[in-house]
Formats: sequence, C-alpha cells, structure tokens
Amino acid sequence: MSADDIAEGQQRGEGRRTDAEAVLSVRDLTVGFGSNIVLEKLNLDIYRGEILGFVGASGTGKSVLMRTVLRLLPRRAGSIKILGAEYDAVSEEERVELDMRLGVLFQHGALFPR
Repeated sequence: MSADDIAEGQQRGEGRRTDAEAVLSVRDLTVGFGSNIVLEKLNLDIYRGEILGFVGASGTGKSVLMRTVLRLLPRRAGSIKILGAEYDAVSEEERVELDMRLGVLFQHGALFPR
C-alpha cells in the first residue's frame, strides 16, 4: 500500500479510530495569556500504544499544551478527555485516580546545549 493509498483512505474516513479508543482526546482547545492566544481550537487524539513527540520552535505552545492537559494552566475553551473521562466532569476521587495514571517529565533546560 502506497502513501497515496493511505491518504485517500484517510480522506474517505477509513482507518479512523473511535473517540472511546483515545487515551487522550482534546477538542477545540483554546489557551492564551492576556490578549496573546497561544493555542486556538486545537484538536488532538492520542491512542493506546502510540508514541508522540511535540517538536517545534520555542514559544509555539508545546509546553502550554501539556500544562493545560495536566490542569496546571487554565484554558479559555475546549474539552479534555483522559481515558474516556471528561476531566472537568469527574468527581475529585475519580480525578485523583486519573492523575495517578499519568506521568510527565518536563525537560529542564535545552535538549541540545548551545
């Protein structure tokens, strides 16, 4: 199967996974600081077994996204589901259970020394 075949199948909706399979699902996420919008209407699904890295220039919102998912930063709009649960709608007990299943290691300093 060629890359063109895969792209055509994706356009037809083939191979799409359901929302229930996503371990992290972000919909229409908007985050900003004052009048500066960093993320606007971002959509993202990460599925069990996937490995994903965020790569981009400084200031493009990589850490803002992760900190918002972890509820370390407030969002202006959008929803976040973790393991199928709407994070804002769960009880405090369920939130603690979800939090105990998460692990994040933020990079301290630059990946490549100057």
